Amino acid sequence: MWQSVTGERFVTDEAANPAVSIAFVERILQRPPLVDLVFTIALQNTYADARWFLLPNALDAAASSLGAGGVNAVETLAIEAPRRIVFGRAIGNAGFRALRLAAGAVVRLSRLSMTLWEEERVDSVEIDVIVARTVTIDGRPLEAWLEMDGTIAGQVDASAEDAVVLRSVTMAGLKSVLVSVAAESHVRSHVELIA
Repeated sequence: MWQSVTGERFVTDEAANPAVSIAFVERILQRPPLVDLVFTIALQNTYADARWFLLPNALDAAASSLGAGGVNAVETLAIEAPRRIVFGRAIGNAGFRALRLAAGAVVRLSRLSMTLWEEERVDSVEIDVIVARTVTIDGRPLEAWLEMDGTIAGQVDASAEDAVVLRSVTMAGLKSVLVSVAAESHVRSHVELIA
């Protein structure tokens, strides 16, 4: 269950505010029809205040939107090198990764994988990145779930492969709970799957 708290603007031009750049790296075959698509993603917060950048855990070849369903677990992850960054991962039908960037921050995250259910090979995908002022899960701010300030400042270049789970919280009875987002924009990127 995904709820947009405010009206958001939809941006299809990657050069628009905020800055998002996505490059395909490789396709890793899993048990068919699952495939992990690996990307390098660069995010820049061009807003005057900190913003959440939400990236999908999985892609749908047709729509690839963060949405339908809820989440039943929240993880706090960290990447230590070259500088520690902390981010969240919500698991469930509305699953996503969340990075909170300070004003002016730039993050380049390499080797970030997204799962695709691919019954027939696709040559491109649409990836939606949601930029939000606030994110709540089951009525609690995402920051409370993470139990630490994960705001990323300055410029960071890190590999998602180096992420380790610091904390994991599962909802009672694996119940799916509502995600609410005070979204300011969507950035939709059309990505060709050619390495």
